Amino acid sequence: ATVEGEADTSVEDEAEIIAIAGPALLNTLLDPFLSVIDTFWVSRLGVVPLGAVAASSEIFTLCIAASLALRESASSTLSRLFACGREA
Repeated sequence: ATVEGEADTSVEDEAEIIAIAGPALLNTLLDPFLSVIDTFWVSRLGVVPLGAVAASSEIFTLCIAASLALRESASSTLSRLFACGREA
């Protein structure tokens, strides 16, 4: 049963959503793992290179978080505009 005004989501729609969201979720979960791999390989070079990798990993994580926030805000704004019948 659906609430008035809500669209009925079909199995095909759910499969399409999972097909799109699955790789995006996997990518988001694997980003921290890349920092662990970088740390493992660079730790053999010494303390200074390891410190550089730690700092760059934090900067990389901050850039990823900022891009995700921008993507989410843009997609919700565009969805709202298209729903109102206006082109962005």
